[in-house]
Amino acid sequence: MLYVGSFHNYKEEENRSAHFVYFAEADDPNGAVEIFKAGIAKVANQPDTSIHGKIYLESIVEVGSVPPGGAMAFLAEIDYQDPGSTISCVLPGDSCGLESYRWSEGDKELDDMAPFLTIPAPVGPVHFTKKRRR
Repeated sequence: MLYVGSFHNYKEEENRSAHFVYFAEADDPNGAVEIFKAGIAKVANQPDTSIHGKIYLESIVEVGSVPPGGAMAFLAEIDYQDPGSTISCVLPGDSCGLESYRWSEGDKELDDMAPFLTIPAPVGPVHFTKKRRR
């Protein structure tokens, strides 16, 4: 089964945040979680990425089949008049064939959870290099 994870990456030292998605093929959501952890850690070690700091798993979408005409999986609206105010929806609209899961730690609210993964910041400056396609 194909799983798509939606992640929020907060870089405390830089006071910056980012959002990314990660894809995994697994038998179930727990298997996808393990693939997400290993895969994100591997990608973070590549020289052309800037993934480090606290990483939070916001939600997972299981793709059983895609509805005719496609489907939207993640929608987030940020109110820049109220910093930190975000409204998000995992499967808005027609989501036939898709299932969503939330990452949780017992009864904790999303804001009280420990990071899904923490990756140390790189030592020294980060440089981006152009990749050559073969």
